Order: sequence, then C-alpha cells, then structure tokens
Amino acid sequence: MDLSVGGCIIKSDTLVHVDDIFYLEITTDQDQAPLEVAAMVRSVSQRGIAFKFLRAAQENKRLLAFVQSRSVEHHDRLAPKLRAAS
Repeated sequence: MDLSVGGCIIKSDTLVHVDDIFYLEITTDQDQAPLEVAAMVRSVSQRGIAFKFLRAAQENKRLLAFVQSRSVEHHDRLAPKLRAAS
C-alpha cells in the first residue's frame, strides 16, 4: 500500500468507480484498533485504486502520526543505500 496524509493506493480486484466513497480500515499496530478513514476513489489503474482521504480523515491525528512514522522508517531503510552509492 502506498500511503500519504492525503490518500493511498491499494491493490485490489474490487470493482469500484471514481467518486465512490469507502470507509477504509488501516491497521497500524496489533495493540491498537484499526484506523477507520473515509476516502473517495480518485482513479483506478494497474497500480491499484487511488483513494483521496476526505477532510475528517486528513485531520485524524492517529493517521498523521502513522504516516509520519512510516515515512521515517522508509527514509531510515533507504539512507544507508543512498550513502553507499555516493
């Protein structure tokens, strides 16, 4: 899953249409209840279904913290590779 504060892309074979609204559950940690966020389908492609989080989801503090923590983890995994290539 490709995830940002503004939305996400999910691989799925589910038939959806642009502007459909879904309530997505995002598992952040086994010790916490999943985040439930409202999202609208923006596009469908080979990459997957692109969702735009609706305003209430974009203001969700748990979602923001989760996205930021994933960004830091992603950066930390890439940083050694980038340094080695220099």
